[in-house]
Amino acid sequence: MKNKRYHLILAGLLSFLLAACSATQKTTESTNTQTSQNNKKDSVYVFDEIKTPPPAKTTEKQNTQQNDESQNISYTYYVIQVGAFSTKDRADEFVANNQNKVQDEMKVSFNPDINLYVVQLATHYPSHDEAESMRNQLWKVNEFKDAWIVAKQK
Repeated sequence: MKNKRYHLILAGLLSFLLAACSATQKTTESTNTQTSQNNKKDSVYVFDEIKTPPPAKTTEKQNTQQNDESQNISYTYYVIQVGAFSTKDRADEFVANNQNKVQDEMKVSFNPDINLYVVQLATHYPSHDEAESMRNQLWKVNEFKDAWIVAKQK
């Protein structure tokens, strides 16, 4: 009878140890999977959409003038940006080397908000969906795989 009791206790302890080891292995495996997924995510840089800065503060008098002139005619349009460069020469060189790969004209302009020369397609798209469709076509060309959409106010 005593032997039977010891065997039951021993079997219970072994079951407990096996269950604990199994849970630790699953936790380690899921942690390793998450770590490898995080490392994969960290190795790919995705450009975020650049949001337009808020409008500059104006005085009440200026607001009245603007409202009288424009009657609040304001709209958002979208352009596709294909590059950003620290110098105008590099931006111009990019355009010269790649203009023949797109039907739309590429324009270089300085963006003081980010202190870079940006290369954008000349077409203004009235909807994000239209811009997204064109951007997706550009992604098929290796030189434009980092193209992104910029929203602008007018």
